[in-house]
Amino acid sequence: DPVRLQGAFVGDLDLEAAVAEIKGDQSFVDLDVTSDEAKVEVAHVVEPTPCGLIDPACEIMTEYGIARSDLFSRHLKISMETARQVIDLLTDRGIIGGGSPDAPRQLLVNL
Repeated sequence: DPVRLQGAFVGDLDLEAAVAEIKGDQSFVDLDVTSDEAKVEVAHVVEPTPCGLIDPACEIMTEYGIARSDLFSRHLKISMETARQVIDLLTDRGIIGGGSPDAPRQLLVNL
């Protein structure tokens, strides 16, 4: 019986082409996916440092009145890990209160 998988299927050729592209090997970039030629494009995402996100995070906190990592992640388009680092920086600087990592943090200063 066939096995059903949920999500996008990535074939061996697709995977090999993506790995070759990431490694910088330009010899294996053309794919025969749907009998049309396609090129693999790999986007290198560089997230800003948490220190550079304090001002935008303060704007979000002013608008919503709370600080939450998921709120920062969604509005600043950053990973949850980076959003948590922003929360830690704001806590260390005394801008927001401490508490559970998943709970909303209250503002300690007027922004």
